[in-house]
Amino acid sequence: MQNQLQPESLQHNHKFEPVQVAGDPATQERMDKSIEELNHELESLTSDSFREKPNRKKNDQTVPLPDLLQGKALIVLLANLPEEEVGDLMYMKIQEFLDQKNKHNLSVFNETPSFYPDNKQASEITEEKRKFIDNEMDMMGIITQSIVLFHHYTGNLDYISSRTFEIHLAISRFWASLLTGWFKEKNLPFEPGERISNLCSLASRFLELSLRIITYMKAENAWTYKDLKEKNRFSELRETAVWKEFITAESRKASSKNVKQETGLYIEALHQGKANKHADSWYNFMRYVAGIEITEKGLYLLPVLPENFISWQMKLNFRKAILDLRMTEEHFNIKNISVTPVTFTVIGQVLTIQQGENKTINLY
Repeated sequence: MQNQLQPESLQHNHKFEPVQVAGDPATQERMDKSIEELNHELESLTSDSFREKPNRKKNDQTVPLPDLLQGKALIVLLANLPEEEVGDLMYMKIQEFLDQKNKHNLSVFNETPSFYPDNKQASEITEEKRKFIDNEMDMMGIITQSIVLFHHYTGNLDYISSRTFEIHLAISRFWASLLTGWFKEKNLPFEPGERISNLCSLASRFLELSLRIITYMKAENAWTYKDLKEKNRFSELRETAVWKEFITAESRKASSKNVKQETGLYIEALHQGKANKHADSWYNFMRYVAGIEITEKGLYLLPVLPENFISWQMKLNFRKAILDLRMTEEHFNIKNISVTPVTFTVIGQVLTIQQGENKTINLY
């Protein structure tokens, strides 16, 4: 990954538009303050991710993760800014992070990475090595989750290019390296538990996405894909066989436990984003006042009228479309003010709105 992503679209400043709330001055005041915090946070998200942290030792090899990659913050950005710009920013920050890790030799991203020195059994792995693997899994888990969240929200693979493909391949190889050891009989570096189970589920989702990306690259740009395979010494059949084996195993485990995978990823993302108070305020407004919920399946409008009625209006970015949303005392008004049709669910009904179309949904 030698080339740095430097999208021109990120050279200018963005600001979130205020949400208009009528009927409750206290709510309007809270939202105005929240928007100010969002704009301040956006400035920091688009600045250098690797500012020197206070009290950080010069020789400390721990690379800080960009705040952007916390699940809830990413959802807030996607809902307020064009997805092309969020995608450019996200991949740029991930590439910076991976480049910095390689610079410190924290991970080896090549065709045969290994976390199991000299094929030692798990019981023989040192405590220092265990902590290293533990930290690697947590950091890469957050990055993995951010990418999966992004692609689920946007619903397409338009952001896959030569550089982003290499990012996906590096992360896929990370999980494949770690998971290959877990296929060995009882050779787990950690005790099985909920945390490991969640990471395995997330890794499976990411590897599924990587397989979709490979199919996409073959169909859309076969020559570029061929060059990337040679450049990165990617043995597709051999490496993806490991991915598929793990995906199958995770699928069986999920089925046996009757796990509802549709919502788990987003619930976890919101937990990870709990430190972002600005995102929490904005997301809570969407859920509890505006009745808007973002899920893995898409965008849902679930009107939850407060006891003291509040009318509101706002603009929302969703899957290349911009929606003008308004709620009055008796109905939702939704206008697609972009050039792209958009489909989502409103009160349990699937709704498609064409370019410039305006629809009203009665609440009573």
